[in-house]
Amino acid sequence: MDLGKGWVSGKDKLDQNHPEALHYLGLLMAQQGQLTAAAGLLEKSLRCSPESPNCHKDLGIVFHGLERFEDAESAYRKAIELQPSFPEALCSLGHLYRDFCCLEEAVTCYANSTARRYAGSCLLNADRSFGGSLRRRRRS
Repeated sequence: MDLGKGWVSGKDKLDQNHPEALHYLGLLMAQQGQLTAAAGLLEKSLRCSPESPNCHKDLGIVFHGLERFEDAESAYRKAIELQPSFPEALCSLGHLYRDFCCLEEAVTCYANSTARRYAGSCLLNADRSFGGSLRRRRRS
């Protein structure tokens, strides 16, 4: 089942400039493993509503899954700029640094997280949210 295919192609009457709808549709596409499509929807959501720290964080997770290090880092940093005490974004940025062998930066992110107990499960929870597509992508 290809959720959102008709919506993305404009075959229905939904408002394609509604930032929350775009955000959640992007998450659905990511859950299906369609990370490139998900990134496009999340970017469109942010063009409509650039002040959403959650959308920036989710875009970072998708870019991380696509192994687009600089784009993921930028998205996470924007989320943290918008909401400095955002533990999910801090932990996700730490995981990005860890995965790309920037261990000192990873430790700094984890130390700055206001929910240190959360750090170990952050990426696992994000991966579950995206239906395991990040884990499958990494193994290929």
